[in-house]
Amino acid sequence: MTSKPTDKSKYYSKYSQGYCTLAQYIVELVCENKARKEKKDLPIKFWNRPEWSNYFRGQIRAANSLVKKYSSKAILATLEKNHYVYSLRGKWLEPKIKQEENNLIKDVQPAQLQMASTVSQPRPQQSVHNILDLLEE
Repeated sequence: MTSKPTDKSKYYSKYSQGYCTLAQYIVELVCENKARKEKKDLPIKFWNRPEWSNYFRGQIRAANSLVKKYSSKAILATLEKNHYVYSLRGKWLEPKIKQEENNLIKDVQPAQLQMASTVSQPRPQQSVHNILDLLEE
């Protein structure tokens, strides 16, 4: 975790006073959900505490495998919509992320088609009048 955002660590962590990777950010969200369910508070650098360290390490492995397969927008949107995610290893979670990924792709395609249609139109020909043109006339 770094104090300034970088290419890999661009997500602000509530629990380290710095920036973290996407996988770490995802696990923080899941741990928040679990702590809320168990009516506990997450302290700063909770992953160093004995009660959270094993859970955090297991979830970080699952998060890294999800990050390799899906976009950050799809994963974060799924977690935002489902506040009851307590583990990234649930069999029902990956189909929801896949569905969210498909929805994002469907939303992007019409925008790309619209942008492509506006870009492909040629600009109107403008006649340039300069001194040589006036001499030729």
